[in-house]
Amino acid sequence: AVESLSWPLPGRRGGDAAPVLTVALRDGVPGRALPRWWQPQAGAAPLRLMAVRAPRAVAQAAPRIVPERMPRTFGTATALVRDLLAPERNYLLTCGHVMAADAEVRFQDAARIDQRASAPTTPLIGHLAQWLPAIGTDVYQTGVDGALLELIPADAAELRNEPGFLPASVGGALTYDLPISLRCTRGPLAGKLKVFWSGYVDIPDVTPGYPDYFLTDAVGYCADSPGSQGGDSGAAVWDANDALLGMHIGGIPDAGVSDANAVLSPIQPVLDWFDIQPYTRNDTPMMAGSPPYVPSGIPADPSIDPADWQIGIVAQTLWGEARGEGEQGMWAVGCVILSRLRRNSRGATNAADVCRAYKQFSCWNEGDPNLLKMARIGRAPDNEYHLAEQLARRVVSRTLDDITFGATHYCATSLRQPPMWVDAGQQPCVVIGRQAFYNNIR
Repeated sequence: AVESLSWPLPGRRGGDAAPVLTVALRDGVPGRALPRWWQPQAGAAPLRLMAVRAPRAVAQAAPRIVPERMPRTFGTATALVRDLLAPERNYLLTCGHVMAADAEVRFQDAARIDQRASAPTTPLIGHLAQWLPAIGTDVYQTGVDGALLELIPADAAELRNEPGFLPASVGGALTYDLPISLRCTRGPLAGKLKVFWSGYVDIPDVTPGYPDYFLTDAVGYCADSPGSQGGDSGAAVWDANDALLGMHIGGIPDAGVSDANAVLSPIQPVLDWFDIQPYTRNDTPMMAGSPPYVPSGIPADPSIDPADWQIGIVAQTLWGEARGEGEQGMWAVGCVILSRLRRNSRGATNAADVCRAYKQFSCWNEGDPNLLKMARIGRAPDNEYHLAEQLARRVVSRTLDDITFGATHYCATSLRQPPMWVDAGQQPCVVIGRQAFYNNIR
């Protein structure tokens, strides 16, 4: 019978002498079915109940998060976090209903992370590590709606430097009319906290009009016009001092002008559940707990030395793409990177941009087994990685001699069918090892 419950946050002044518990009833349940007063326990002061009609909350940067699998419930990143139980692991936090909107979700499902201020056209890839609630089997009651996307250290370090993404601190008192800011992809949206809130949440892209889970211990707030929008789920909510207070869950349609029109989940229960800690802008420049990823022995932070950062990205690419082809094979891939850079391929301004361009080098593709191997190689570099690092230095300094005659593309000679980008009759300009290279691809 009950859609949601709301109760004023501490700090509200004036109003009734007795506090009021607002009960939103489902359509078809008459208001007279609700008593006017309720005594929670013997000896406690009675609570006045007020029956209302209110639609359930609807699930709706900060970087935007786009799951690769269907249904695509677009969302927004809350924070970059570290694993307290395994400090070398880093995640992007967002809502669980963004990444796990139905029962078909699987561990390691991929998501694209884009609309970043520092690189708006170059998405990163994260892989689902943990999530709550379990949506799709039954209406599930939960105090946490969260998901963790695991990031390779290079991407975590890149997000560590995303302008305006990291909060100044974490946590704070939740009081009535506290000014807050919703950190959505469109820019900050002001608002004020209003009530404690518990109720059903509907994910319209999955089961429109039907509740998908019951969220407890949340907070209702009033976002300024035009209000929250679809795709804001997971967006961070900061206070006036840029402290991370919570994560946006969804909107409440047709709310009154000054009533709660959106719902957030306080951040601390989410952090406690997953055993994670957000990075803040006051952290040390190095990613705390991250291994010396790329190149070996150099902190994975582009603010320290951009050239060294590029060397690491290129070394990973050479190792991930052609470590089985020996020095000549990795050299040839380095030549392709340089040729694309000279042509400003896909707007790239440096070698790292060339390597990380979306779906241009398969070792960086979501779900590619090389991703996890690349994430580990910096901790225990092998001979091939040391060689890749030497070649990468020459790529970044643009001193690597071209042995591919200006090739911008390559593929394995073992393929039964050539890639779609190879026109009928096109011949490679050179074959090196088991790779065919092309310099005439439009």
